[in-house]
Order: sequence, then structure tokens, then C-alpha cells
Amino acid sequence: MIAGNMKKPGYKKTQAGSIPEDWECVPLHRVAFVQSGTAKGRRLGGKVRELPYLRVANVQDGYVDLTDIKTISIQADEIERYSLKRGDVLFTEGGDFDKLGRGCVWDAQINPCLHQNHVFAVRPCDGLLSRYLAAVAAGPHGKRYFLNSSKQSTNLASINSSQLKSFPIPIPPLAEQQKIAEILSTWDDAIEETRRLIEAKKRRKNGLMEELLAGKRRLRGFKEQWRTHGFSEFCRLRGEKADPKSHGGEVRCIELEHIEKDSGRLLGTVSVQKQASMKNRFRKGDVLFGKLRPYLRKFIRADFDGACSTEIWVLVPKEGTVTSEYLFFLVQTREFLKAASISCGSKMPRGEFSNLASTRFALPRIEEQSAISGILSAADRDIHALKRKLAALEKQKRGLMQKLLTGEVRVKV
Repeated sequence: MIAGNMKKPGYKKTQAGSIPEDWECVPLHRVAFVQSGTAKGRRLGGKVRELPYLRVANVQDGYVDLTDIKTISIQADEIERYSLKRGDVLFTEGGDFDKLGRGCVWDAQINPCLHQNHVFAVRPCDGLLSRYLAAVAAGPHGKRYFLNSSKQSTNLASINSSQLKSFPIPIPPLAEQQKIAEILSTWDDAIEETRRLIEAKKRRKNGLMEELLAGKRRLRGFKEQWRTHGFSEFCRLRGEKADPKSHGGEVRCIELEHIEKDSGRLLGTVSVQKQASMKNRFRKGDVLFGKLRPYLRKFIRADFDGACSTEIWVLVPKEGTVTSEYLFFLVQTREFLKAASISCGSKMPRGEFSNLASTRFALPRIEEQSAISGILSAADRDIHALKRKLAALEKQKRGLMQKLLTGEVRVKV
């Protein structure tokens, strides 16, 4: 229960900001043991075992993703040294800015389990609760500290063990830590449940899409045989360059990083540029697909005229053969992705349209295409509604964390 904004007379300035007088602020190494992980490729001697271990990809913001667990070779006498224990708080060394310092509590879902050298395991001592520490790290103070302390390059940032050990932790009494953790866990449960619903809806939609677009499941009232066409017979590649003059001197431009992976949506707002003559032009209704690393599944259906990176295919449906909506779902199928992934280049693979052009796809008549698109569009709307709910929950939690973890709002203990 939150007691409200009960500001006591005594507040003090610390490295963690302004906190109540009865709280402490100490560097992490004084209240926890920081354990580094094992590195791959080390020379090993003696008895060796193969054990599961956590990578950066497994440590998400607030939870552990166990869908893909790798194993690593380790000397038997080093297992204890690199093993995770229940209650350890996992911190990532870095990567993209959003991965920097993100942490979660390990609940020993796998035992034994090791961790790689890019994941730190922090073991709190008496007087500091694991879930409270994870909340501080995920809160505004934690994110600000790790970002300011990190070594940064283009889109990447990293921290070392010394910086992690120096992380200043505001520490309220143990009972208050417990109450704060319990309150925030209510939001965590709601956020996790919404994430699970989103993933379940996505799996259901993708399964339905694969069946409907392959003709394995037919809608009631449609029995006509589908015809097979080469991709270039029903879709062409728009090759026009953007002309800023035709847009009043400014063009809305989409770069590959603006497209959210596997969602069909844009991330944030696109830029407006005056110098876009080297970019590809697209029109409202065109389907855009990222040909650079096509396995990332970056696709959208344009709802405005603009320009895009040359690393993006601008796919134009040929009238009378395929609808824009149906093409949008077709580029999401495994069959399309397989054809688009026949690429050149090893470090930065790019799809070749010539390989895609000759790939054959079975298409229903326009009426059936529209009916299929309507069902899949409704599924997408359900997913995006849940994503909006998730974003709202995460925003509420961030606001609550800012107040609880600074003592601006005190809990009743």
C-alpha cells in the first residue's frame, strides 16, 4: 500500500539523487558480490563438462528468455566459480543502448547453469533484496548511471565490472525494500502476461497466415482452383528515384532502422529530408521489404508517398493479379522469406530480386485475396492493441519506479 507523498523533513543529496534521511546510498560492491562469467574458446585442461549457459540474448529487460539456451565446455573444478545461484541479479555488459546494464533476477530455472563473460551475476548480501536491486537497475537512476558511465561508439555501449561495482544504490530499510518490490511486481506480472498474450496472438496469426496463403485452409464460399505465377508476373520492383521538387522540396524518408522487426510497423516518426534524390521513391500502398539481412523480416505497407533507403525493395502489385493488402501478408510467409534470403554477401547479406522474381507462388482470385487479407488484418489489429496496452503498462511502471525508488512516495510498512 502506498502512503502518498509523505515527504519527511530530512532529505539528502547523494550520487543516486535526493533520498530520505533514513536511507543509505552505497556503491554496489559494498552490498553485493559481482561475479564475472566464463569466456568461450578458452584452453581447458583436466576433466571437462558441457553445461548450459546464459548469453546476453537470454537476459532481457526484467526477465530471462530461455527459448534458446546454448552450452559451453567448462573445467569441472571451475563449475562452482561460474555457476548462477537463485537470487543472482543478471546484468548485461552492453551492446545496443537498450541492452546496457539491463538486468533481471535469476530464479534457478536451470540448475546448474553458467553465464558468459558478457553477463555479470550480482549476488546481494544481507540487507539488500535481489528484486529491489533489479528494480533500481531498471529504473531511471540505473539507466542514467550506466549510460553516463559506459564506453560508447555508434549505437553501441558497454560497461566493465569496475563501473558496475561503483553503481550507487539507494537503500531503504529491508521492510520497505520488500514492499516496493511487491508493488512493482504487480506491474511486472501484468506486463509479462501481456507479453505472453502478444506472442500467443502472433503465433496464432502466423500459423493461420501460412495455411491461408498456401491454400491449405480455404474460406467458406471459395472453391476455385488457384493459379501459379512467377513473382515478377504479379509484382514489380519500383525503380524510380525520389524527386524532392514534387513534394514541395521535402520528402518523408524511411530508413531500414525505422522499420520494426516482424511487425509491419514503423518505429517512431520518420525523418523529413530535402536531399533525397538518391533514395528510392515509393507511393501509398506499395509494400516495402528490407533486402539487407532479409532474415530480420522488416516489412511495411506504405500509407503515404515518400522515399526510402536503397536497402529496401519497393514492391508494386500489378493491377488485377494481386492486391496490395495480400502482397503485404505474402512477404511475411516462410516461402517468400526463403526466396528473398537467397543472397549475395556473407557479412551483410542482401537479397537479390532476380532470385525472387522467378520464384512461383499460387494465388487465388482477387475476391478470395480480399477475404483472406481481412481476416489477417483483424488479427494484426488485435496484436497492435495489445502492444499499445503493453506500452501503457510499461510507462505506468516507469513513473511509479521514479517515485518509489527515490523515496518521493513512501510505502506504508
